[in-house]
Amino acid sequence: MKARAWPSVGAVLGALRGSGAIARSSALSAALAIASPEEAESIAPELLELAADAPSPGAGRASRARRSASDTALASLLTGWERLPRQVRLALPAVGDGRWGALGPHLEYADDPSALQGLARAIDRLDARPLAPVLVRALSAGEEPAAYAERALVRLAARVARESAEARTDASLDPRDLHLAPVARGVRQALAALATHKRRGVALAAVLLLPGRGRTFAVDGEGAAALADLASLVGERDHPAGVAFRGALRNASESRVRGRAWVLLSEAPFAVAALDRLRHASSLEEHEALLTRHHLALHPARPARLASVRITPAKAASSRLGGDPRSPGPGSALPASEELEKLSVPARRGLARLVAVFDPAPSVRDALLGPLLGDADPAVRLWGVGAVGAHELEDYVFDADASVARRACLRWSVAGEGGVLGAGASSRRAAIAGRLMRSAHASVRTLASQELARHDEHRAHEPASRALARRRLASDPDGTLARWRAAIEQGARGDAEAERFAIRVLGTVRAIGAAEKLGACLIGVAPGVAPGERPRLAATLASALAEAPGGAAAEILKAWLAPEAAGDARVRANALEALARRRRLLGENAGDGAGARAWRERLMEWRTDGAHRVRASAVRELLRGEAAGEMGVYEAKPGELLEGSIVQGAVVGSLCSMLEDDRAAHRLAGVWAAERAVVGGGRERLGPSLSELAGRLHGLAERDADPRIRARAGRCAAIAGEAVRTGWGERGEG
Repeated sequence: MKARAWPSVGAVLGALRGSGAIARSSALSAALAIASPEEAESIAPELLELAADAPSPGAGRASRARRSASDTALASLLTGWERLPRQVRLALPAVGDGRWGALGPHLEYADDPSALQGLARAIDRLDARPLAPVLVRALSAGEEPAAYAERALVRLAARVARESAEARTDASLDPRDLHLAPVARGVRQALAALATHKRRGVALAAVLLLPGRGRTFAVDGEGAAALADLASLVGERDHPAGVAFRGALRNASESRVRGRAWVLLSEAPFAVAALDRLRHASSLEEHEALLTRHHLALHPARPARLASVRITPAKAASSRLGGDPRSPGPGSALPASEELEKLSVPARRGLARLVAVFDPAPSVRDALLGPLLGDADPAVRLWGVGAVGAHELEDYVFDADASVARRACLRWSVAGEGGVLGAGASSRRAAIAGRLMRSAHASVRTLASQELARHDEHRAHEPASRALARRRLASDPDGTLARWRAAIEQGARGDAEAERFAIRVLGTVRAIGAAEKLGACLIGVAPGVAPGERPRLAATLASALAEAPGGAAAEILKAWLAPEAAGDARVRANALEALARRRRLLGENAGDGAGARAWRERLMEWRTDGAHRVRASAVRELLRGEAAGEMGVYEAKPGELLEGSIVQGAVVGSLCSMLEDDRAAHRLAGVWAAERAVVGGGRERLGPSLSELAGRLHGLAERDADPRIRARAGRCAAIAGEAVRTGWGERGEG
């Protein structure tokens, strides 16, 4: 009798096509589990066809049956991954997209080691994150399936962690699409069963996945709850999961783990293990993992714990290899100086910031931060400014980038610091500040000017400079006065540089009111200063003589007032103002005697002088309330107006003629005199003439050809107009 032949695979598949979906799916799934590679070539496409035929959920009974058959076929393809042809594997991601979570019940009873191994490989390759809990069974199914499952859990956790970090900065990513919850649950279940399967590598998945405390998941609440359960488990000190977690954090070779250790350093249960991991780095990638997360140093717990890490120089070993002996040695927590150029820009920025956190020895710090001065990235240099010492700041203040130079200047400045610098240090700082005054950056020039005033006592226009001069005069009066006296005497007989310095010294003397203490020096120097040859020095000296005691100073000033003697209008004007100041301060020629009458007569003559400075100074003195009162013609009380007074007549007429002069210098000087007349008590001084003066000033502000005159006249006219309107209001009330 002839033996009966078995039907071919093709014939069986043809016969099955007429069966129901569930029966066909079950038969094909069982066949794939025992098929040879050649047979799987035919069976797998049939299963793929069934898997792709998945009706929408919620349809009728027939549709639900087709859906169940489709899910069974898809689950069989996963467990039979090892036998699938390449074309079927490539098609599975599209077929299973969005359906992985529904396959759990169909995989619940998969216990064959071969099937679990294929399942682990499929979940890894297809990134089927909702199936992560299924991998726990594979961890106890033998060495090879367990290895694949362990690797799959680590990779899934790494992907979720990476995409979770991206979702924090990319609004287009929805955290709920990351499937964080099933992955976290799978990792937790694997760690909870650690005593059974002994696969300690799953702890690495927890290290990569677990965020630091304070990280919130406002959208994915399920994922946040799963992570909280995972953190609670690995935080137990004596649980095998906690021991394995700390071991992975301390010893795992993955470069990413160092970055996770930096994150978890703020967590008390993991701080010791994290600190051990941060003490060393064996590759450039490990340095990058720490340095690119430099912003985490803002949490106070991290810098406080990291400060215990000691970074020592390489010394002899590095010298033999041609490196910097001050640089950190191999395996140190920070990279060697010769490795800095290989770091990415974010890592170099982080280095500049974290060097201050590690607080290494000064020599190590200099070796690490020195190369940053020439870094092409301005942000790297900007962070370097915050870490370098005071000496290195002297290089950064000249940086080509304005923000870097400005921050360096702010750090380099001694503003707000107590104590007094020595003469050498102060002179050095003054020299650097002087060079910075020529900086291309306006903000640096401003800071340099302020800093220069803190070290140069002869910048009288700066409050800090005047304060410095007063401190030095109070602490060493004899030495300071002798130094100033020598500078003034040298300027009177020296070159142009000595003369300029003497002028600055005289400005300081005047600003702090020390002219009286140097009166003898000023009187002794003045005869040797020819106003025609040294007009600036003579003009400054004339102003200083206002406070010099004795009649000799007044005689010098009177001599310089004569046009034939002085020759320079600035000297004559300053001499006139100095004499007027002496009358107010020292009482010279005060009262109604012959000297006072002679002074008044001279003022009336000088108000028509050909020099605009002298002319304006004379008018200004006549417009002073006390000058008018001494003349006995304008003694009005505040608010009282007298017609026909000299202030309203001759003096105001002189002022108005200056405002109408054809010469721009005389008009500008007239505005200067008017400004000083109307500011503070102008209405009492000028009476009804104030209204006329305000009108003339408005005319200059609108029509004068000189922009300087227009600007200054506009400011003065506004003040005068306000005074006139105030007077109208008071009259109405009266």
